[in-house]
Amino acid sequence: MVSKGANAECAVYSNLKRATVTLADPSEYAKRNDPLWPLDMERLLVHELLHIPIRAFQPDEDEPERYGAMEQFIEVCASSLVSLSGYQRCGKNRESFRDKSMGKL
Repeated sequence: MVSKGANAECAVYSNLKRATVTLADPSEYAKRNDPLWPLDMERLLVHELLHIPIRAFQPDEDEPERYGAMEQFIEVCASSLVSLSGYQRCGKNRESFRDKSMGKL
């Protein structure tokens, strides 16, 4: 179970070389009905997985500017990786994928 208000969480255990990723239940996520952050479980999972290698450089939460910058970086990377993954899966229909995901250029 994730913390109240969280969509997902990642607990990294560096000494054990392990991590636990927890995603919010989609039904709970749907109750929030946030138009800025539509439910995308794949993006949430990739976002949380990116916390693992970045953990060694992660600022403390009491440094809001640095912590926020890290979260923004992770979110941009996660969104880009998920988009790239979709692009690669399209194979022959890459033009169609680009038109749907990025709008007609």
